[in-house]
Amino acid sequence: MGNASLYSPSLLKGSDPGSLEGLIIQLPHHPFEESVHWSATGKLQDLMAQGLPNPIPDLDALTVNAFSAWLLFAQSFTRCANEGLVTRDCVLEKGKSALNWTGGGLHAPTSPGDNTPPRCTMLLKVTDGEFRRLSPELGSDSDNGDGFACAPPVFTPPTPGTQR
Repeated sequence: MGNASLYSPSLLKGSDPGSLEGLIIQLPHHPFEESVHWSATGKLQDLMAQGLPNPIPDLDALTVNAFSAWLLFAQSFTRCANEGLVTRDCVLEKGKSALNWTGGGLHAPTSPGDNTPPRCTMLLKVTDGEFRRLSPELGSDSDNGDGFACAPPVFTPPTPGTQR
């Protein structure tokens, strides 16, 4: 079992297929293999393919994380600009106000404003050299309606400036 950082086509290309068989990866975002179900994921794929002189790079978990962070920055910047003054402090303040951030539908809700991880994830399994959904089954009782299973938080980070 592994975390989202293993979700990369490079992993599948650079390994003996049999050595990865059965590997389970926990993801807080929609896999690119299911982009037909999740429009934001499909749009990210399309955007990454536009205007590139070479074939599209491997899209992976880091692609989703980086693009979501860029979207949060752009939204925060725009909110400050609409209020008349863009400063570092304003952009940080607006970013911290994001308490139910999904990157426009790219991933399960996160809360950058209070630094809590997503409660909702899904599992992929490497089967026959491909990433395939293991759980939750789409449309099942454990599917939250957005392809994720949600659980109570297991860890709450300390508030900055406090000790545990």
